[in-house]
Amino acid sequence: MLGRALLLSGGLLSLIGLLLAGLVAYIASAGARARPAPADAIVVLGAAVWPGGQPSPALASRTRRGVDLWREGLAPWLVLSGGEGWNPPAEAEVMRRLARQWGVPGERILLDDRAHTTAESAANVAALARQHGWQHVILVSDPFHLPRAAWLFRAQGLRVSTAATDATYYSPATYTWHVLREALALAGLVLLRLGLPVAPLEPRVEWALNALRSLW
Repeated sequence: MLGRALLLSGGLLSLIGLLLAGLVAYIASAGARARPAPADAIVVLGAAVWPGGQPSPALASRTRRGVDLWREGLAPWLVLSGGEGWNPPAEAEVMRRLARQWGVPGERILLDDRAHTTAESAANVAALARQHGWQHVILVSDPFHLPRAAWLFRAQGLRVSTAATDATYYSPATYTWHVLREALALAGLVLLRLGLPVAPLEPRVEWALNALRSLW
């Protein structure tokens, strides 16, 4: 019995290891696969606000990418999603300030300033989509974030295409850490979808992410 249990445990660990390796490769190539297509709305996912209400490089870059897509005419609406983290104001408010500076009229911008996780962003934006009759959104974020974000938005019934930032503001070590973290989070979602008895990882991973947001 002990030998059989060890064999099963080893097999499960090998399966999880293969899953993680595949997900790391999938996430690492997400930026190259991102292909924004005409949609009903462009959704920019938030990142850290620095002291004094200043945008972190990630927040500014995500906003700039969303504004550029809006200027290209890929969607009539720009949705900015992100609540207040360690530093006020809400990420969505800082993004709106940038978007207005870069030429997007206020009547074309919608805010979700309550979301503190990607899952909450997906649920809140899905509610906006139902109100406005949207079916297809373009998600804007850093490359490593897009696979899990797209999964969560599709789970809300939305069609999703993606647009990545260049993420040049991350060091190689920091970028690798983000890829590995996202692989673990996405593995948890895959295992849950398969019905395996694992605890939901999304809230726990994002709680830890929020605790570290002021670092990037």
